[in-house]
Amino acid sequence: MAPRSATALLRRSTTALTALLLLAATALSSNPASADTPTDRARHRALQLADQVSALETKVEVAGEAYAVREQALGDVVEQQVQAQHELDQLDLTRQDDRAALAQQVRALYMSAGDMTLLPTLLRGDSPQDVFTQLDTVDRVLRHQQKVAGSVQARVAAVQVTTLRLERLADQRTALADQADAAQAAVVDLLQKRSDALSSASAEVLRLEQQDIAAAQAASEARAAAALTAAQIAVSADLPNPLPPASPEAAQAIAAARAEIGKPYLYGGNGPDAFDCSGLTKWAYAAAGVTLPRTSREQWNVGPHVALADLQPGDLLFWATDVTNPATIHHVALYVGAGWMIEAPHTGDVVHFSRMYLDGYIGATRPPGV
Repeated sequence: MAPRSATALLRRSTTALTALLLLAATALSSNPASADTPTDRARHRALQLADQVSALETKVEVAGEAYAVREQALGDVVEQQVQAQHELDQLDLTRQDDRAALAQQVRALYMSAGDMTLLPTLLRGDSPQDVFTQLDTVDRVLRHQQKVAGSVQARVAAVQVTTLRLERLADQRTALADQADAAQAAVVDLLQKRSDALSSASAEVLRLEQQDIAAAQAASEARAAAALTAAQIAVSADLPNPLPPASPEAAQAIAAARAEIGKPYLYGGNGPDAFDCSGLTKWAYAAAGVTLPRTSREQWNVGPHVALADLQPGDLLFWATDVTNPATIHHVALYVGAGWMIEAPHTGDVVHFSRMYLDGYIGATRPPGV
């Protein structure tokens, strides 16, 4: 019995070992060792980094547009302050002149008889007609005095209104300056986070991250090209040379934007040395004699909206974090035709031609007169 028991035990042990090995093999096959290699870890980190940097760049654009809004409002208030102060200075000067003129006329009228009062002076006339003539003169002078006095009072009231306006503008300026500082601080903080994320990555991760970004961009451009082709818009894989024909105003705007290619992106940048997205489009159309508002969200409301199938060179293209809500617009570019555009994309990049993409695309507008 003993030998058989030992054999049975051995068999059971062997069976158990075999089952254990099979279980281990199954576990290994479902979680291969290659998943934890340095290359795969770098790939995973690169994917995370690409997403993180992309999200931060969008946040920077949003914060940059918020800063531009505050900066524009602050500039408007400062301009209004200068104008109001000029008006106040002119009112003070005119008020002083009116008072001096009024005093001189009163003095001349009442001193015309030397030391005598006004009534005997009037009664000196040689005839009733002389008296009536003098009375008419006095009446005209008095009416003029009343008019001047009324003008003086009106200017005094205007001075008071303008002074109050200046006080309100000063308060607005202080509040807007604080808001602009806060918006700028938000942008700087986001840029630092972006810089930290990139600087903490290894060279291999950065290389893979750039590959991932390039692949995602190529896929996005391919989807846009397909959509434009479906909308019966001719699309060119390479930048057309020459560019497709445009209206005179659009051609001037495109030429102006093209002249800025290579200039760096800078949030709040209005040119001529650096631009943000809406600063570039505003600059370009200013060269064509078309005035656009400062920010992308404001530019969205200028001119008719244009369907994808109706795009023409010179149209403005917009992107938003929520394509159903124009209040979330954060980027604008200038369409040049054939599926291409000029844009100032984000920090670390420069003004350049790029193929159109539709991820986050909310629509297009056509500036007035284009």
